[in-house]
Amino acid sequence: MRVIHGGLIVELTSLSTPIPPLRIVFPALVLPTPSIFLLEDSEIHLIAVTELGSVHRVAIPIDGLNLWKDRANNIWPREYIIRNLPVEHAQRCFVHVQGSHCISISLPHGVLLKLEAESTGYDVHDGKHCYCFIEL
Repeated sequence: MRVIHGGLIVELTSLSTPIPPLRIVFPALVLPTPSIFLLEDSEIHLIAVTELGSVHRVAIPIDGLNLWKDRANNIWPREYIIRNLPVEHAQRCFVHVQGSHCISISLPHGVLLKLEAESTGYDVHDGKHCYCFIEL
């Protein structure tokens, strides 16, 4: 994984299979340290925070060694607005994705904002998405 084009694009590249890279374009600059997680051997979740004060969770279905090849139409992106992130100081914030369910963001003046997912269950076929980030 790498962040390219000045922070607007996250590119996923397979080092072990000859499939083309997957590029995810964001609506704003991605703050340093986006993260990826493998969930249930069938999805990669990309989690990134942007300078506009939102968390992006992109669920990318994978198929074994074929990874995202022929599955790009099933990518599931979601955006969650962070109410207390001072966007005027976003470039001075540090993001640490602690897991697929928890994000810590250091704010100016030493304040720590912790976001936890209330639920990560969803049913793609019903269109019901239950992700919710809670401020602690």
